[in-house]
Formats: sequence, structure tokens, C-alpha cells
Amino acid sequence: MDKSEIAEIGKYKILGQIGEGAMGVVYRALDPVLNRAVAIKVMSDSLARDAELRARFLREAQSAGSLQHPNVITIYDFGEVDGHPFIAMEFVEGSDLNELLANKSPMTILEKLDVLIDVLNGLSYAHKRGIVHRDIKPANIRIDEDGRARVMDFGIAHLSSSNMTRTGVMVGTPAYMCPEQITGGEISPASDLFAVGAVMYELLTGVQAFRGESLQTVMYKIVSAPTPDLKLSATGLSPERSAVVTRALNTIVTKALEKDVVLRYQSALDMSADLSDVRTRLIDVNDPIRTTSLRATVAKAMANTEEIKLRKRRNRLAGAGAGAVLIIALGWTALSWSRRSATIADPPPTIATQPAAPLEHPVATAKTQSPTPPPAAPSAEVVPAKSAVIPTPTARELAVYRSLQLTALEARRRAADAGATAENLGAGDGHNRLANALVLEGKTVAAGDHLSQATIQWSAAERNARAASSALVQTSRANPVEATKPQA
Repeated sequence: MDKSEIAEIGKYKILGQIGEGAMGVVYRALDPVLNRAVAIKVMSDSLARDAELRARFLREAQSAGSLQHPNVITIYDFGEVDGHPFIAMEFVEGSDLNELLANKSPMTILEKLDVLIDVLNGLSYAHKRGIVHRDIKPANIRIDEDGRARVMDFGIAHLSSSNMTRTGVMVGTPAYMCPEQITGGEISPASDLFAVGAVMYELLTGVQAFRGESLQTVMYKIVSAPTPDLKLSATGLSPERSAVVTRALNTIVTKALEKDVVLRYQSALDMSADLSDVRTRLIDVNDPIRTTSLRATVAKAMANTEEIKLRKRRNRLAGAGAGAVLIIALGWTALSWSRRSATIADPPPTIATQPAAPLEHPVATAKTQSPTPPPAAPSAEVVPAKSAVIPTPTARELAVYRSLQLTALEARRRAADAGATAENLGAGDGHNRLANALVLEGKTVAAGDHLSQATIQWSAAERNARAASSALVQTSRANPVEATKPQA
């Protein structure tokens, strides 16, 4: 297949080549039916010649195509062209994390933790459905225009098998591979979490956790050498507070990078909860969360033609969204400080006043209300009802719930901004109401499941609204007279 002469792949019109790697070539293309941009990855010649690998590629792409999550790049389509399997996936404007790391782009420690938490939320969704990524690395983490992290290439890294040695291709990037990948052991969700630990170390320090002059040296260190201590490159914190945060993050990254899979994190949500706990303690009530710097960093890496759109979006976030984000931070900060874990021992910030929690945050409301006085003794004729005992959520459960809640509310905002109607938002709103009711009963795990469903529904509403808007624009361009006629 001559890459330079490709004009179409199936129904897709090729707009240009994005990149090329060991697994294949990636193109930006246009879906003429839905009029949306897509990214198409075409399998390389060396892999395409293996009939078994072609069949497995398509089988795994079909499995990964079922993943619909705001922190996962969605696969739209798959097929073959001239004997080369391809997958068509969501095209996300933004930058890959490896580009930001290579350019030493500025990111706050809060933004770095947000990226990791987003990745873990996406992996948790995939792991629950029996899908392990196998090749988590900065190049497979896309940061979109709004600073949200999206995991790419599900369904491709699954080609890891003994047959791969025939093609001379190693699946998995050595610096982020877990010991069991190198030694031929069993792959599990914990394998992905080792890779997240390696990404976390590099993101926070600016250097790879396992590095050497040769491939053999890197692999030896992964399998045998102890994990190096975490030394944050920059935090913007006081020396005392930076030392406390470093100890807490070092505990997390050390557990993620355990050689023995049994000692490692077994659940992406567990690791996400620990990171969320640290993130909550970093929030100072006198210093609102700032989320614009990462967006600005991503904007610089994108084409100049996108700058106007990004500036408008950042201004809107800085205005209308800042108050809601700050209220969320204040409510959950108060909760988390009341249930601090042993990993962080620094004193909590002083909170002069406790703001009223909004409707979307029933946990904060329940925890901050003053206790009501006991009722008067009932008369002899009245039999008092037994009071229900509401279980108290643990700090870990609250941290997970908070992370899911922030993701869900952001998904709803994006959907509303895209033009989704109240009817389109209704399914997500229903799950959100159920989550609010369940968390008041102390059922944070069940509430978190409904928040995840709300996020999925709102993300789908956003995609549909954007597709409808794009179709309307195309109709207007094709027939401006009809488009300007008043509707009956």
C-alpha cells in the first residue's frame, strides 16, 4: 500500500497523515455520512501479512468498540482495505501527553493528578468489561482541548502473543512494561496499573522511572531494580507541604510499581481514590482550583486556527464554571479533612466559614448539617418507629465518589454547551438524581455506578448535539436559501 497516494479508506476521505509507528500509520479523515473528522489507524505491512494477526486485530477492535467512556477514545468502525485491517476512531483535538512531556510544557501538580485520575477512570471502565490495554504510555494518552485525558489504542495492544515474535514487533513500550510482560507471565488489570505508575513517575519528575543505555538495561531494571524515590520536579508548594505531598505520592507510585503483582494495586479505582485523596488535600480554600494552564499548554501545541475557539472556551470556564468548581472543592475538602488517612499528616487548612453545599452534592449537605435535637418522648399510645442506621462512607469511598462526580458534572456542562436539549440530558439527570439519593443513604459505591452512567449518557448527548449542529451548518452551506426560510 502506497501511503502517499491514499485518497480514501473505505467510505472515509483521507485528509492527511498524523503519525506512524510499529503497529501502523494513522491518518486524519472525514466521514462523509456524518460529516465528522475521524482518526484511522491502518495496520502495518509486516502485521497485515500474518492472517492470524489480521483476524485477531479485527476481533479485538470489535471488542474495544463497545467501550463508551469520556476518558476513552471511542472506536467507530473497523474493516480492511487492500488486505490491511484498519480502525476508525474518534478524532480528538489536542495533544498527546508525550508531546507535552517532550516540550516540558508547564502543568501544575493538580493538573498532573487530574490527568492520572482521568486515565485510571477510563481503565477502570475497560477492566470491568474484561479489557486490558497492555500498552499504557504517554503516547497513548490524549489531552483534549478542555484538559481532559483520554486513553487511546484499546483493541490494538491486544495483539500481544507468541506470534508477534515472527514479525519482529514488540507490543508494549519497554520503559512502561510491567515485569510479567517482560518475563512472559499472565497479564491482568494490575499490568496496566504498573504502566500508569511509570507514567505517573515521569509526569511528576520529568524523567522515566526505568531508563538505561540499552533495551536490556531497561528491562533488567524493571524486573530486578528497586523503584527510585519520587522527587517532584516542581510543586509551587511550601517546602514543608511539598515534603508531605511527596511522601504520599511516593507511597502510591511505589505500590503501583511493585514487582510482585500481588502487592501491586489490583483496582484502578483504588489507585484513583488514593490520588484523589492527595489532590483534595492540595486544594487551599484561599486558592481556587485553576484549570486553564493545561488548556493553554494544549492550545499552544495545536494549530493556530484553533486559538480563537479555545480562548472563548477558556473564558467561559473561567467565568461561569469557576464558582461551581470552587464549591465542589470546598465541600469535598471539608469532608476529606475529617477523614484523613495515615499517608498525610500535615495539619488541615483553616476554614473560616462553611459554604452551603449545592443540590448536586448531598454528601456534603448531610455531613455539614447541625445535629437535630432528640424528639420528645412518645406517648404510651404511640409505638416509635425504629430509626434506620445509615452507614458512614469511608474516606476512600468519598474520594472515589468525588472524582466521579467532578467528571459527571463536567460532562453535563460540555453537553449543555454543545446545545443538548433538556430531553437529551434527561437520561443522565435521572442517574444523577439516583446517585444523590443513594449517597444520602451511605451507598456511595452504588451512587458512583449511577454517576458513571450519567457521565456516559451526557457524553453521548454532547456527541449527538455536535453532530446535529455540524449537519445543520453543512445544510446551510449547501442550500442557504432553504436554510433562511422561516420554519412552518
